[in-house]
Amino acid sequence: MTVRRWSAQPNVGQISLISAWGWVAALLVSLAGFAPIALLTIVIERHRHGALLSGVTTQRRGWRRFLHGPWPLVAGAVALALGNFATLYLAGRPWGITSAFALCGSKILTGLGVDVASWGYWQPPAPISVASPLLPCTAGCGLSQLSLAASSAPICVLGSA
Repeated sequence: MTVRRWSAQPNVGQISLISAWGWVAALLVSLAGFAPIALLTIVIERHRHGALLSGVTTQRRGWRRFLHGPWPLVAGAVALALGNFATLYLAGRPWGITSAFALCGSKILTGLGVDVASWGYWQPPAPISVASPLLPCTAGCGLSQLSLAASSAPICVLGSA
């Protein structure tokens, strides 16, 4: 299905809860939506294990724990939030790692002889070109391109070999 046909499908349009209700109400609605998911998770955990299991514990402390883990989930969430903020601040757009999957899959299919360059996703204005080199960094390489190349290069190389 081409991009134009996909965009023409019925939809409800863009909805911004922040614009419609303000950030406090939007946050409360979002948390109210997440609460049933959290409660369902607790019910499933108790059913499977008899009680909620505590977080990961370890004897490692200091630098050993920092280097070798295990890390608390909050630390991972904060690291992801800071990485997304840095990408948003430096590149002017949010972190979008999903384009790496489209690029890798397309490069693999191109290696198998499929003409993916004719697909609607790769037509201008495409996020990146399927004909671009595997590591697209040039003089203007930014944080998002480096993270995309670093995360997708091994998969693309192994998949197209």
